[in-house]
Amino acid sequence: MNTTLDPIDALKSDHEAVKVVLGNLDGYLKKIGGQVSDSLRKNLINQLNEITSFIDKDLEIHFKKEENALFPVLGNYIGIETGPIHVMLIEHEQSRQLSKEFKNAISEYLSNNKYENIVSSGDSLIQLLSEHIDKENNILFNMAEMQLSNEEKNYERTDTMHEMFQSIKILKTCSFQSLTTSEVIIKRSKSLVSNSNISLSIATSLNFDESLRMP
Repeated sequence: MNTTLDPIDALKSDHEAVKVVLGNLDGYLKKIGGQVSDSLRKNLINQLNEITSFIDKDLEIHFKKEENALFPVLGNYIGIETGPIHVMLIEHEQSRQLSKEFKNAISEYLSNNKYENIVSSGDSLIQLLSEHIDKENNILFNMAEMQLSNEEKNYERTDTMHEMFQSIKILKTCSFQSLTTSEVIIKRSKSLVSNSNISLSIATSLNFDESLRMP
C-alpha cells in the first residue's frame, strides 16, 4: 500500500485495482461463453486462477481494511447495525459467497464440462462488486470525509493502537470467532471509544493489515 495516500484515497486506489480485474474477468467470461473450441475454452478457464487468487487474497485484504479500520471508526458517527455500513457488510458477505460459487463452478467444469455456471456466477460477482464500489466511492467514503476528523484519518502510529490491532488480527481472535462480522465491528467500535488513551486512527489499522499480504 502507498502510505503517502490519505486512508480513504488508499481504499479508492484499491477499488481501481479491483475494477481492472473485473474488466479482465468480464473479457474472459465473454470469450468462455462465446463460440470457441473446447480446447480454447478450457485454456481460458484455467487462466481464471489468477483472478480467483486476487479475489481470495487482495480483495479479502481490502474488505478487512474496511471492516477492521474504517467501519468501526465511522460507525461511531453513522451507526453499524443499520444504514450504509450495514449494507456494505451484507454485500461483503454476498461477494464472498459468490466467489465460492464461482470457484466451485470452475472446479465442477473439470468433471462435467459445463461452463454456463462459470459465466453466470462470474457475471453476478462482477455486477455486485461494481455496484458495491460505486456505493462506497460515491456515498460511504464521502460520508467518511465529512464525519471523520484529521486525527482519525492521520497516519501517525501509536504503540498502543498498533499493539491493540495486532492483538485482534482480522477475525481470528478467539473471543470474536463466534460472532458475525457486524457484531465484531460493533464490539471493536465500542472498544475504541471506551479507551480514552487510544487515538482513533484508521491509518494505523490499515497499515497492520499489510503484514497479511501474500507474496
